Amino acid sequence: MKAKKLERGQRVRDHYLYRRWSWMRQVCYNPKAPDYAAYGGRGIEIGPEFESFWDFADIVEHRLGPPPNGFLSKLARKNQDGDWTIRNVEWDDAKTVGRRQRNAHRVTYKGKTKTLREWSEELGINFYTMLHRIELGWQPSQILGFRPGPRALMLAKRKAKR
Repeated sequence: MKAKKLERGQRVRDHYLYRRWSWMRQVCYNPKAPDYAAYGGRGIEIGPEFESFWDFADIVEHRLGPPPNGFLSKLARKNQDGDWTIRNVEWDDAKTVGRRQRNAHRVTYKGKTKTLREWSEELGINFYTMLHRIELGWQPSQILGFRPGPRALMLAKRKAKR
């Protein structure tokens, strides 16, 4: 199966996969790229099967098919420490990609580790409230609202003294 042919007057950079391929090359091989430190600087490379754009387009379209949600889908690495290879890429939505990032806040409580966004959705607590609690140095049980925070404890002590 070959990648979709370009229509008359179209350029290679008009192909829907070209920007992703070009971005991958920049962050892996160009030390002046803004995100180089997070990719090439950590040793992440592009597999030999993705070196040529047309090979990349053929493989992605044949193995993964078209993006399931059009432009809302992102081509992402399954393993954030792995290279860009056909076995390590998949179509994903932006929400899932963001949760998989190395810099996503993770909180562990009673053996369960989840991102702050996942805890926020599960418990119905505002994400930024929980983020602020982390910045204040609260314990995981306090961040997640299972135990009162320092201010609530202080107010309870004052009330008990009266």
